[in-house]
Amino acid sequence: MNSSVTKQPLISVIVPVYNIIPYLPRCVESLRTQTYENLEILLIDDGSTDNLEQVMRAYRDNPALSFIKNEQNLGAAGSRNRGVALAKGGYVAFLDADDYWEKGKLKQQLAKMQETGCVLCCTARELMTPEGK
Repeated sequence: MNSSVTKQPLISVIVPVYNIIPYLPRCVESLRTQTYENLEILLIDDGSTDNLEQVMRAYRDNPALSFIKNEQNLGAAGSRNRGVALAKGGYVAFLDADDYWEKGKLKQQLAKMQETGCVLCCTARELMTPEGK
């Protein structure tokens, strides 16, 4: 038996959030069900006025998830930059709060990056109406 265990690299997922409560549960659930387990999830509240803090209480028992509130509105780019500054992972991924990822996305993406030696990767998207069509 090999005694040296290779630990999966930490991936920091940064999610800027602003008045998006109807979509947030699906976003967070898509992160919770990733097949890649070594995640740090940083939800950056950019001054939401839609009772976001109360909704986030449902996720307080998830040790991978951190809820960070900006002192002032920074916009999506500023919130992403703040998340990068706070991230502890060797890899950083961005997910908008009104989007979600398919199961296994991060694991497949990281495997391809490690296989090819790439340092930057993006994926395709599917556009949907608010009704899911």
